[in-house]
Amino acid sequence: MNPMKKHGILIVSIAFFMMTALTFLIESRGFILTIERWTPIPMKLWLFALGGLFLAIHLFMIAKRKLLRIGVVVLALLGLYVVAVYAMMSYEPVRVVREEGFTLYVVEHRFLFDGDDRYYAQENPLFARYLGTGCQSEDCSSIHSIEDGMLVIREFYYGGPEAGEETRVPLA
Repeated sequence: MNPMKKHGILIVSIAFFMMTALTFLIESRGFILTIERWTPIPMKLWLFALGGLFLAIHLFMIAKRKLLRIGVVVLALLGLYVVAVYAMMSYEPVRVVREEGFTLYVVEHRFLFDGDDRYYAQENPLFARYLGTGCQSEDCSSIHSIEDGMLVIREFYYGGPEAGEETRVPLA
């Protein structure tokens, strides 16, 4: 096979891994990509899985022995299984809420009996800015509303006071 094709697939794999790192960097700065609302699986997981897939294809192409090729295929399938189980158990689709002229993205993180809702406000067509977090678990729940240009997050704890805690975050 042409060596350039082999290296081209490796370059695509490296590009996907670099985009994964860029997505982590964007999220660490308090932003998310608004295209994450299209699928329940987060963008960084998609990019990581695609990088791994292209790396497995590259390794499959350069492997000379059949046993080594079978090993690469088994490892790729095992990796795909782990990514799929992780995505199924912990991620929900991003909810888009439009109220009073504002667009909010509610990212739900759940794992077994614990979790939270993270609220983001759309800055531009590509990015949404982090606003705050509301608890969602066995012992607490939260609701949100928009009042006078402020995001209001009310948390209620089971067995706690009726009113709960209230957090107000400006949207503009």
